[in-house]
Amino acid sequence: MVTEMYKKRVKTSLSFSGIVFLLGIVVFFIDRPNDGEDWLTLVSIGIMGLMLFITGMVNKRHYARVKDLNIEDAEIPIIDSDHFVVKKDVGSVPRLLIFQKDGRFLGLAKPVHIPIYLYPFFIFSKDISYYIPITYGIFSHDGSLMATYKRKGWKETVLTVMDQEGYEIGTYIQKDFKSFVNIKGELLDGHGERLLPVEVNSFTGDFTLKDREGNIWAHFLNGYFPFEATKTFRDVHNDLIEISDGLSPQNKRLLLAMISFIFLARNE
Repeated sequence: MVTEMYKKRVKTSLSFSGIVFLLGIVVFFIDRPNDGEDWLTLVSIGIMGLMLFITGMVNKRHYARVKDLNIEDAEIPIIDSDHFVVKKDVGSVPRLLIFQKDGRFLGLAKPVHIPIYLYPFFIFSKDISYYIPITYGIFSHDGSLMATYKRKGWKETVLTVMDQEGYEIGTYIQKDFKSFVNIKGELLDGHGERLLPVEVNSFTGDFTLKDREGNIWAHFLNGYFPFEATKTFRDVHNDLIEISDGLSPQNKRLLLAMISFIFLARNE
């Protein structure tokens, strides 16, 4: 799955790079630049295409270094892992890939079902999925369903979380839906009782989620990444989440739903 992720990134970056360069060439021959402003527009298109091309080459280098590594699926289900490395997948359908530090594939979060009439909108913008009530599923590496969640609300996000049997186990409420730098919300159990306050002043650094008793639920590491894991994950930006061993399977499902929602909706 790691090699597939890098391979898809290469294909996507180079494809968009070609489209942008082609657009620049068409603009140049159809509407020749006449002044400095026109040339600035054309140069901006060229820089965008170049950046996409460089991104593709960097990911191609990553792919070349990991394609011969023997990376298998994890030996445990995603719900039993004490840490996650999360990677937002490229493509028209939003997916969050979840790995162990050694690159073993734990599972993913993705829409359970997308109505056919919505696919044209996904091609132009994946952000539509964060505004419409699509059910997302969290799947283990063997395809088994661990939990589902569905968002509703506009200014305030209300995420209803269900277990693998379809029973409601809790809710995640985020006060300001599009505020993914300063996050403020709360995680509630199936009876509406608060389990975990969520208040993050910056989503670009390390932070810890604790309940009111001071028990740590999760620790997010952004910036630091274990050196021994860099053979597999060669990106500059890696998100590592350490999960408390003391969480019940139900609370872990709630936490997984919240994590996948936040990271899928975050703009990178």
